[in-house]
Amino acid sequence: MKRVLLFLSICTSFLVVYFLYTSYFSATAKVPASSVKSTYVACLSENGDEAIGACLSTLAADAYTQYPVGDIAAALDSLLPEQKNRWCHETMHYLGWEAYNAEESVGKAFLDASELCDSGMYHGITEEYLRKEGLEGNVGELITTVCTEALGTHPDFSAGTLSLCYHGLGHGLMYITTSDLKKSLDYCDLLEAGQVGNCYGGAFMEHTASKAVGPAHNQKSLDDFSYCLELREHQKDDCFSRQGSNNFSFTGGKVGPAMELCLQLDPQYQYTCFVGVGTNNPAPSKTHKQAGIDCKAAQDVSMLAYEGCIEGSLGFVIQLDRGRADGAFDFCNTVVGDLRDTCFINMGGTLENWLRDGETLAGACSIVPDPHERALCQSAG
Repeated sequence: MKRVLLFLSICTSFLVVYFLYTSYFSATAKVPASSVKSTYVACLSENGDEAIGACLSTLAADAYTQYPVGDIAAALDSLLPEQKNRWCHETMHYLGWEAYNAEESVGKAFLDASELCDSGMYHGITEEYLRKEGLEGNVGELITTVCTEALGTHPDFSAGTLSLCYHGLGHGLMYITTSDLKKSLDYCDLLEAGQVGNCYGGAFMEHTASKAVGPAHNQKSLDDFSYCLELREHQKDDCFSRQGSNNFSFTGGKVGPAMELCLQLDPQYQYTCFVGVGTNNPAPSKTHKQAGIDCKAAQDVSMLAYEGCIEGSLGFVIQLDRGRADGAFDFCNTVVGDLRDTCFINMGGTLENWLRDGETLAGACSIVPDPHERALCQSAG
C-alpha cells in the first residue's frame, strides 16, 4: 500500500511539474518580444562581427524552436532603426537556415517565412538548402530546378517571391564554392535569363557584405571593385551595380557623394552604378517618401544619375513592401518633371512581378489618383 501511495505521489508531482513547465513555455511563446529583443541587443555589444554573428545565429536557432516565426519577426521589428541596420537582415538569414533544416522543404519553409528586413529569411532558406544539398549533389541541376519546383506553381508566390529564391541561391553558391565569385557567377549563368541577375545579386552581396557566419575571408573592402574588370563581359554590369550599392554605404548613406563615385568608372558602367546607389537608398528606417526626396540629390550629378536612382530605389521600395503599391506611389509622388512619367511606368512594370493569382495590375495601380499617371502605371501590362 505504501508503495502504491509513493508511486501515486511521484506521478502527481511529475504531472504538476510538467503542467507548470508546459504552461510557462506556452505563455512565453505568446510573448517572446522581451527575450528575443533583449538577446538581440545584447549580441550587438559583442566584440567584432564574427562574435556578433555567432551570437545572433545562436539566438535564431533558439528562438525558432520556441516561438512562432511571426512573433520573432514582431520582436525584431520593434527594434530601433539603428539596431536593425545590417544585423536584422543577417538574423533573418539565420532564421531561414533554421526553417529549412526543420522543414527540409524550400516550399514549406517559404510559406511560413517572414519578409522582415529585406526578406532575409527567404534568402537564408535557399542558401541553407544549397549548402546542405549542393556539396554532394549536382549543383547545376539543383539550382535550375529547386525554385520553380518549390514555388513556381503555388498561388501564394509571385514572380517577385521566386526572385528571392534565386537570390538566396547566389548566397549559397558562395558557400559551396568557398567564396569563389567567378565560379559562383558561372553557375548562375546556367539559369533562365530572367533569374540570372537575381542569382548574381546574392553572390555579389555575399562577396562584399558577407555574414559573419560564413566562408572565411568573404568580405571585401567597400570601395575595392577592381575584381569587376576580371569578370566575363556580361557579368560586369551587375558587378558595377553592386559597386553603386556599396558606394552608398561607403559614403554614409548619401546619394550625391555615392553618385559622384560612380563617375570614376568607364562611362559604359556608370548607369548601372547609379541604379545600384538607388537600390540601397530606401530602407526600413525611413519613409519611401523620404527615399524619393533623397534621390533628388542625384540631380546635382546628372539627370541620368537621378533616373538611375529612381529605377533602383523604386525596385527596392516595392520589394520591401512585397508588391504593395502605396509606398511606390509615395515615392513617385516626390518626382517632378519629365522623369515623373518614367517613375509611374517603372512602378507598374515592377508591381507586375509581385502579382499573385487573382491580382491584376489595374487593381494594383488603382491607388494612383491621377488618371494619366494611373494609365502609365497600368501600361506595363
